[in-house]
Amino acid sequence: RVGILGIKKANASHGPGNVNQTIDAYEKQLLDQLDDQNVKVYKTDFKGYYITCEPMPSCADAVNEKLSKLQVPALGDDANLGITHISSNSYKEGYVKARVKSHFPNQDLPFERFIEKEFTQALLDTTKSKSLEEVNIQDPDFKAQLDEQIEEFRKNGPDKLKPDFKRLVLMLDLLEIPYAASTDIDNELEKALLTKAPKTGLHIYSAQTGDDLFLIIKKGNKTLRTVGADARGLGKLNMVTRLEEFSNHLKSGAEIKKMDTIFELSTKAIKDADELMDKSMGLYEELLKKELKFVHPRDLDVALKNTHLKYNLKLKQDPELMRIRAGSLAANSKDNTRLMNRIGAIHNRLKTLEKHGINETFGSSCINLELQLLKKGLK
Repeated sequence: RVGILGIKKANASHGPGNVNQTIDAYEKQLLDQLDDQNVKVYKTDFKGYYITCEPMPSCADAVNEKLSKLQVPALGDDANLGITHISSNSYKEGYVKARVKSHFPNQDLPFERFIEKEFTQALLDTTKSKSLEEVNIQDPDFKAQLDEQIEEFRKNGPDKLKPDFKRLVLMLDLLEIPYAASTDIDNELEKALLTKAPKTGLHIYSAQTGDDLFLIIKKGNKTLRTVGADARGLGKLNMVTRLEEFSNHLKSGAEIKKMDTIFELSTKAIKDADELMDKSMGLYEELLKKELKFVHPRDLDVALKNTHLKYNLKLKQDPELMRIRAGSLAANSKDNTRLMNRIGAIHNRLKTLEKHGINETFGSSCINLELQLLKKGLK
């Protein structure tokens, strides 16, 4: 497994388009270096690659040697993404092990034993319990603090977490398995942008990875709008459900003796969150399709705002729906990098409004949002 680290932080500071472009350059190096009929490279998700080779084990040493010669992808201003690689028996195993290795490079316990020991101790320390029987993760004060610390972690990483929570929050993040909806977003987006729509009416083509959804609105060969939407709070929800699954497992007296146990617990945790996300994203796209059915292209911006308004009304009626952050571009562009950077810029401004309690704004343009921030004294 070759894992790319620090993508979320890099996206916030450099824009997802630039980050993807940098990863593409690293990928070219990787494929050039491993250009061998006995080596296969799979881009399994947006955070890395899974590599197989023959004959084992001798080929693995040669692959590792070549990987060590690759340059770490640089974003400029001394900002680099991290790279880690580790041998594993499967894609999922490599995904988890590579992320754990990036934070615990020198731990030498069997992997499953390390996970059980580290998670148990983190849980005891954070809840100030002497035994697992005393642990109460439903305590309102604990839940409130955990929510706050997960929010901080997802915004700024582990550095500013409270010492009591740092160990537990980090473990909850590292036990993530890949999202069921994770895809190669560059290829999906390119396909949506290049698809030719019928000349009559407005049509939507979508690209999704994890909790990020792009809706391309087209008429004929022309892209009229690109809507970028993401399900707010999915990562946090996954971490909370992961805590429940692993905590209940260990409190029952069960152990973690094999990787399958880690996968089963993490899969249970992610399943409900994935279903909520799919339900929310699906409804948003369905509402937009209905809104566009009889609209004239000149009224497109009104239709987009109406869709967002109608979704937020549904949100108030259905507690299972997730908040969606969304904005649109009026650009007829086929440049993936530019599109993702501009959607990222809109979302960053929406996040600033959200921090100040303004939650239901649709980002109709970067300039419009910038003016809102200035008027409210938030810039």
